[in-house]
Amino acid sequence: MKIEAFELTKDDYAPLADLMNAVYTDNLSTPDEMEYFENSREAKCKSYKWRLKVGDEWAGFGEIRNVSDFYHPDKYWLNMVVHPDHRNRGYGQALWVAIEAKARELDAIKLRTAVKEDWEYALRFCDKQGMVEMFRGWESALDLQNLDPTPILAQAEKARQSGIAIKSLAELRSDPDRDRKTYEVSVETEMDAPSIEPITKISFETFVEHTFKNPNFIEEAFFIALDGDRYVGTTAMWLTQGHPERVYTGLTGVLRDYRRRGIASALKLRGLEWAKNAGYKETVTWNATINRPMLSINEALGFEKRPAWVEYHYIMREEACRSSA
Repeated sequence: MKIEAFELTKDDYAPLADLMNAVYTDNLSTPDEMEYFENSREAKCKSYKWRLKVGDEWAGFGEIRNVSDFYHPDKYWLNMVVHPDHRNRGYGQALWVAIEAKARELDAIKLRTAVKEDWEYALRFCDKQGMVEMFRGWESALDLQNLDPTPILAQAEKARQSGIAIKSLAELRSDPDRDRKTYEVSVETEMDAPSIEPITKISFETFVEHTFKNPNFIEEAFFIALDGDRYVGTTAMWLTQGHPERVYTGLTGVLRDYRRRGIASALKLRGLEWAKNAGYKETVTWNATINRPMLSINEALGFEKRPAWVEYHYIMREEACRSSA
């Protein structure tokens, strides 16, 4: 068994994808997707990686990295996996020792990670290291062939009658300010989403890279709610190359001044109907357990909850208070 710090090269994405897919069996990724996400990382977001090999086989992987949406130079997202065939041999603990030592060298404030609530081995590991559970988010799935919009039709009609139109980005190509206005409504609604960490306003350039240049972006399935020419809400369906029969439902958000008008229901319905008509079999989404308004819509539509993701924090030092001056 050998643990080494390393930088990803093109030849690494295939064995890394094999390893990750052996762990995240419900959320598969392809080497191409992994390469895109690695190469689209902002320069300010640092990443440190380790691999654990048994002979020539990748048996484990670890990474800590800054995240654009929750950027702080001293806070890192932790991803650490051990192949199921190599568990219960101390490999996870060995990886953790290397990662934790690097985090201390960096004077990190905290590490954040997430594991599924039915991964008992992972829950035990996090507890053993002294991590603290901070947050839970539901993963939910909907069989699109059985989509019944009846429970939210009245709410969606309420939005239409108030003058709200729902259009795809493909339908909005003639708007010269389309991309900038999409950025503004997306960022404002994302920053208003339930979160236990401060959400960072990303730059327009980062948004373009992570959205319009994303290989899983679908122009015809990124929907905007419009009040005249004002962009007031958004939702999007995203491809996932590891599951060709599936699309992911991204954040559905509405500006505060436009809430409780049925707009979220209208957006959600337009996205789901597009996915069904396009031939996809299911959609998967994630919601904070405290996001009751969106959970209510999903429950009415028949989304079935899967085991929740449990977010743990490993606190390494106190965060200095920022001056309000």
